[in-house]
Amino acid sequence: MSDIANHYAEALFDLAREAQALDDVLDDMQKISEAFVCTPALGRLLSSHEVSREEKRALLDNCFGGVVHTYVLSCLKLMTDQGRIGALERAAKRFKDMYNEEMGILTVRVTAAGPRSDEQRNKLIQKLEAMTQKRIELTMAIDEACLGGIRLEYGGVCTDDTIRHRLDELKRQLQSAAV
Repeated sequence: MSDIANHYAEALFDLAREAQALDDVLDDMQKISEAFVCTPALGRLLSSHEVSREEKRALLDNCFGGVVHTYVLSCLKLMTDQGRIGALERAAKRFKDMYNEEMGILTVRVTAAGPRSDEQRNKLIQKLEAMTQKRIELTMAIDEACLGGIRLEYGGVCTDDTIRHRLDELKRQLQSAAV
C-alpha cells in the first residue's frame, strides 16, 4: 500500500480515535470509497486540472457536506487539494485495517462450493473466535470448482480444505510417485 494512502489513513484514524468517532468515520470512509468506485467520473473530475480548487471543494460540499463526518469531508478536500484523491480507496482500506486491529476484529474470507446456512456460518464464527480470540467478520464467496469443503483466508493465512484442493494434492502425489 502506498505511503501516501497510509499517511492519510493514519492521520484520519488518530483524529477519529481522539474524537471517539471511529465507527462513524469507518462507515463514512467505506461509503465514500464505494461511491468513488461506482462513480469513477467523480474521481476523474476531482483530479482534473481543468476544474478549479474552489469548484472541487464546492462539489465535495454539495455531495458529502452534512452527510459524512466532518473529518472525512476535510480529508477528501485535503486529498483533492494535494492531487491525491486517487489514493482514497487504499486509504479507506488502511483505515479499516487499523480499525479492525484496534477493535480486535479478524476478517475471514470463506470460499465454498455452495451457500452456507446461518447455522453453519454461526458455528464457523464461534470456532474461529475461540481459536483466534478475536471477533470474526466473515465474508462468503461461492466457487463451484471447490466441489465441497471450504477454504479460509485470514491474516495472510490460507487454509484450503476443499475437495478440489485434496484432489489436486492427490494428483500431485501420484505424479511424484510415478516418476
